[in-house]
Amino acid sequence: MAQHRQIATPTYLVALTFMLIPPFDALMQLLPLRIHDPRWRFGFFGLMGNALMLPMIGLLIAFMASAFFEHKRFQRVLGMLSLIGAIGIVVVIGVFALDAVQVRPDVKPAAQLAFKVATFTAAFKYLLGLVTLGAFGYASFRAPKAPSQSRSQQRASTLVMGSSGAGGRPAPGIPQTDPESSAT
Repeated sequence: MAQHRQIATPTYLVALTFMLIPPFDALMQLLPLRIHDPRWRFGFFGLMGNALMLPMIGLLIAFMASAFFEHKRFQRVLGMLSLIGAIGIVVVIGVFALDAVQVRPDVKPAAQLAFKVATFTAAFKYLLGLVTLGAFGYASFRAPKAPSQSRSQQRASTLVMGSSGAGGRPAPGIPQTDPESSAT
């Protein structure tokens, strides 16, 4: 695995590209920002729901890379960011639902079916994103901790240093001297 470490940085850059560019592109399509307009927000959240899927692939790449390269701390950081993102999606779902209720009376009767399909599709994408981010967060904290020294490495270090082993017993191969007998 040490020979593959040189691809860690490009792998993380690809993951970051997947996570940032699709939402940025969707946001650029909606300029100028009109946050006070519920119709604009409804369209914004609908487009961002479409742009949510590629960032999930980027997050998967980052998680897989952090597991492969044994970057346990970075994996935990990704987990925390995933949980924060999941909380953000809960807020987005609430605002999107309120905007859908506000915009619905303005929709022409002929477009009601398309409006319902768009609303449920976006809501489903956000729910899927919420579950995915929650699973990433959960998985990052269930992952094994950074590997500690193995038993053979601990034994070797006690032999070299001459320290006592577990429970105050002498380390194997080190003769025990009694402090009371050497004092006399």
